[in-house]
Amino acid sequence: AFDSFGEARGLFEALEDDNGIAVCCENLGESHMKAGEIERAVEAYERCLLIKTELWDKVGQAQCLDSLGLACYATGDFRGAANYYERSMQIWRGEGDKAALMAACEALGGANFQLGEHVRSVECYVEYLSLSS
Repeated sequence: AFDSFGEARGLFEALEDDNGIAVCCENLGESHMKAGEIERAVEAYERCLLIKTELWDKVGQAQCLDSLGLACYATGDFRGAANYYERSMQIWRGEGDKAALMAACEALGGANFQLGEHVRSVECYVEYLSLSS
């Protein structure tokens, strides 16, 4: 998978297709996460986020932020995870994507719980439940 995504990214770079490059970076990030190569996943997600920001792709940005939050959580960087999830939640609210907002809200609740910020964690879960009704 790494070779295929890397090769595809090279082709998109030659075509100067930023969206194609971003998609390849996101897929590389996912592959690295599954292989346990979290630092390499973060590099790919950060490049994807930069491109999605330059393209003004809010949904793509939020997806990258959620992926970065997951990577931080996996390494025990719960503060970093919380920051990424808070940023993605702002975008999901603006986009009106209830399912994605719920997922980010639940993830933020978990990160806050791990940080010992139990009141904030409960607030996140209450928001999650209010969105589900």
